[in-house]
Amino acid sequence: MESSYFFKVEGLTVRDILANTVNLYRERFLFYSVVLGTPILLLGSAEYLAVKFGGWWPRGWQAWGLAGLNLFVGSFSASILIYAAIRQLRGTPLSASDAVRAGLSCAIWVFMAGAFAFIGIAIGFLLLVVPGLIALCSWFLALPVAAMERIGPLAATEASFQMTRGYRLHILAVLVLLQFATFLIEVVVQYTYWLVVSLVSGQSLTGLSLSFSRLYLVSRNIPDVEFISGLVTLPVTCLSLLASAYIYAVLTSVRGPYANRDYVADLK
Repeated sequence: MESSYFFKVEGLTVRDILANTVNLYRERFLFYSVVLGTPILLLGSAEYLAVKFGGWWPRGWQAWGLAGLNLFVGSFSASILIYAAIRQLRGTPLSASDAVRAGLSCAIWVFMAGAFAFIGIAIGFLLLVVPGLIALCSWFLALPVAAMERIGPLAATEASFQMTRGYRLHILAVLVLLQFATFLIEVVVQYTYWLVVSLVSGQSLTGLSLSFSRLYLVSRNIPDVEFISGLVTLPVTCLSLLASAYIYAVLTSVRGPYANRDYVADLK
């Protein structure tokens, strides 16, 4: 089966990345949503019940432990989604069962690359944000590299660093747009929640004395809002992973896999 995607390095504009990523998602919307949404639903439900009815709110080392668990479980979903997307882009799509098996076989590589990149990016954001943004854009392809080439975290991040040369501003623009979309969705969810609360309680939003900024901050500590927001922002999370798969597929279709390639020389 020939791929319907035309790969051209010069076409890696922000518009092309977003358009092709959305098309990629639409073609297998249900599969990608189920793959990524299942762990989010299971872990989110467990956390929601613990907070809502058990009064447990993760703080300190518990919050870091929960983040690690989410990263570990999410790596399995991410590896399936990325592997299936790249095969789809290359014109050799896999069935759902084959995609799950193939994705799980490379999940440990994705987890190691994701954990290493997460720690590095977090440290970067602690150093006045800018280093974190640079690391985020430079290591954006670490997961697809790890999934497809099955190399360690240091090699995967190094490969991503080389492959993203010349495209980091494009990647940053895509991530900013996706984050803005996430923010808008969260605002809609939160205002809807408070509107329901005001109708049930018989008070107006003004009566609740919540300004826009205070409303947003307060809502982020309410388990109902957190849980719903995590579910409704699922498509944006999918698009972020699919964007990394698309960029990787474009670059490797023109230049081949990163292994044994001089990407710096190719860009000159």
